[in-house]
Amino acid sequence: MIFLEMFLNFLKIGLFTVGGGYAMLPLITDTVVSKGWLTTEQVMDFVAIAESTPGPFAINVATFVGNLVGRAELGGVGGAALGVLCAVSGLFLPSFTIILIIYKLSSKFMKNKVVKDAFYTLRPTVVALIASAFVSIAAATFLMNGGDGTKSMNWFGLAWFVLCFAALRGFKKKLHPILVIILSAGVGILYYGVILGGI
Repeated sequence: MIFLEMFLNFLKIGLFTVGGGYAMLPLITDTVVSKGWLTTEQVMDFVAIAESTPGPFAINVATFVGNLVGRAELGGVGGAALGVLCAVSGLFLPSFTIILIIYKLSSKFMKNKVVKDAFYTLRPTVVALIASAFVSIAAATFLMNGGDGTKSMNWFGLAWFVLCFAALRGFKKKLHPILVIILSAGVGILYYGVILGGI
């Protein structure tokens, strides 16, 4: 059954990913695309929505995936609710259980040399996973699919990325991230919807 399969796959992602939502993204993308549940473009859309809405990033993505797959399988609110429950609980249970165990053992656990050595090695791994997620998102964002199956560079998207990055990091007075998100949504509707004729 697809719901059990979704639960087990998200359980695996939650159990074997260290470093939070961005580190989970390559595994989530690979899993849902290889299973045929979502396309890469749908995953990137969900990432954009998850980034723009309150709550933990990976949980938001799992919620969207569960909702879409559940509706496709059973239809209606019941299917969506079951899909969300399977995806989110699978992703959430491993970290919740591990954190509870660490909390109970933290006074001795974190001073252990083996544990410290493991964390020193995990740090660069987490950076690599986040970098992998960035490359996947960048490729899906800056390379647009043409009607004939070819890909073309999204120059407007690239320019907007540079401008937003500069606004968040480069200026003396940095813009608040919420303001950048709202501005980006408005500019996206205006450019892709009105100017390019999507709306």
